[in-house]
Amino acid sequence: MLSAVTRGTIVLTGRIVGATLHYQPSSGPERTLALEPLRKAAAASDVNLVVVESASARQPGTRNWLWQRVDLTRVTPAAKPSLADLVRQLTGGIPVEVQMQVLQPHRATLAFSSLAGGGGRGWTAPVGDTWRNLAPEVTGTIVANGLQLDLRSREHQKELDARIIPGIPSDAQYAYIGFWVLGLFGVLVAQRWWQRIWPLEARTDYPRRSGYWAARIARNAVFLIIFMPLVALVSAPVALIQSVWSQLQALYAIISKPFRRRRAA
Repeated sequence: MLSAVTRGTIVLTGRIVGATLHYQPSSGPERTLALEPLRKAAAASDVNLVVVESASARQPGTRNWLWQRVDLTRVTPAAKPSLADLVRQLTGGIPVEVQMQVLQPHRATLAFSSLAGGGGRGWTAPVGDTWRNLAPEVTGTIVANGLQLDLRSREHQKELDARIIPGIPSDAQYAYIGFWVLGLFGVLVAQRWWQRIWPLEARTDYPRRSGYWAARIARNAVFLIIFMPLVALVSAPVALIQSVWSQLQALYAIISKPFRRRRAA
């Protein structure tokens, strides 16, 4: 399921008992989910995973028995909320305990505790366990006791945002674009080399015109997409040298023209 929201963010709420999350889906009884396999699946799909620890097992967006939409108090939608914004909205500015659990090259796992243990300010004032259980059913709000976040690192997120085509590293994409643009400077040289590898099609070799044009289109497509950028580091310098040499020859012809006329006279 996480693969369907690659590079997105998943928010789950529930009771955490040991290494297990007890959650309530939109329909049916409560279910359990092991947290460690969930984190591994999120890492494999490049998904930001936010687990809100609460006494209630209901999920944001579901309906309670009063047909109210269950939501997290004070969490307002944003285009790209930062981690600081999320924690600030959940805590109302109350200091919390932060623990760095895992730090990987592309991901980090953080744990925020004592979210509902503030000193009487805002909605995070201490409340009893009974109210934490009843809050989603009566008011449609979830009281967060803690947060566990398994997130992409900032560097990895920047690399993902820089990708033009998902699934291909941005460095490879921009390198290909650079080689393709460089290949334009040596396209005439590359075309001569390409004709030796894949000669021009003859109309008589194809019984139908459609087959002839299909072969030509395929030949030109392979040249533009693969061969031209592949030989760009060689074809562009060769084209530059040939261009400079031809200009020198033209300049020599212009300078030596008066002397050639005198010798002819």
